[in-house]
Amino acid sequence: MNANSSSLSSERKMKLFCAFLLLGWSMMIVYITKQQLMPLYVAPRMEWLVKGTALVCYILGMFQVYMAVVPAKPNHSSACNCTTMETKHKRGFANSLSSCSAAITLLLPFILSYIWPPMPLSSQTAALKGVQYAPSASLKQWTSGQSSSPTDAGSSPKSDSTGPVYEPSNSSAQQEAEKESRSNKSGQPSQASSEQQFAANTRAPIFEADEFTQIYADLAKQLYNKEVIVVTEKQYMEIILTLDLYKEQFAGKRIRIPGFVYQDKEMEKGRFAIARFSMQCCTADASPFGILSVNQTKHNVKADEWVEGEGVLTIAKHENNQVMLLEVDTLRSIPAKEDPYVYPDLDFGS
Repeated sequence: MNANSSSLSSERKMKLFCAFLLLGWSMMIVYITKQQLMPLYVAPRMEWLVKGTALVCYILGMFQVYMAVVPAKPNHSSACNCTTMETKHKRGFANSLSSCSAAITLLLPFILSYIWPPMPLSSQTAALKGVQYAPSASLKQWTSGQSSSPTDAGSSPKSDSTGPVYEPSNSSAQQEAEKESRSNKSGQPSQASSEQQFAANTRAPIFEADEFTQIYADLAKQLYNKEVIVVTEKQYMEIILTLDLYKEQFAGKRIRIPGFVYQDKEMEKGRFAIARFSMQCCTADASPFGILSVNQTKHNVKADEWVEGEGVLTIAKHENNQVMLLEVDTLRSIPAKEDPYVYPDLDFGS
């Protein structure tokens, strides 16, 4: 009888402990939401799921309290033998072990959050993950098998990977338009692509594309005629990828980009990166992207400093790869963003 009472008391204590942890989880999520710290953990489109978890934890916690406080119904079994007692002992041990594992799982995040308070990912994390200066290379891997794709290694079509590639001449585009005009006058069917027509009308280079990169070519046409191309919060990744995909065409254009300063030992003197972390779901999948830059101002940058740089886009080699290089001639410090991360534009291409 005493052994059974001791076992019930231990079970109630464990249930109360689990209830405390579950209610604590619920209160912690509420606190994070009120303090506007949620963006440091998950993407905005995932916040509803975390908030729903707080409600679930609260319900489960109250249920554990109920189970611990309300006495269990007595077992009126008529028979009791050693085999039954041994089975109960094994089940009790298994339940205790399972409860301890669950308790440790719930308790561990509380300990970690106390040791490492919430803060944005920094240059230290960027160094571990590796900053991506050529995001179009990932697009190339995704579209592998497209041997004639214009996105090889993040370069535009028919480019020489050993050096800079200059913009196609406007006269060539105009000649194509004149051929198209003569073709129309002679009654022959049109063979000019929409890209050639765009180049002739706007005096811009041709942005060739396939079915996978057409949306980036369309964005490139919108960006090219701007006096200063601003990398915005809403389309940060889309603009960066477009600039890298057609970097030869955009060489010589002025770019303005905000972000935090990243430097590593392998960079040449005076070089740094203006970078941001792109998040899909949560900080675990956040990846740093940026533009390699060379400082041509008197502003001395520091790691993790938030800046807005503006300059002329060029092409340079970095770790044996052709990447964008921004020759920054205007640089200013800016306040750190309330939401330090950027996210995919879900409306892009629609």
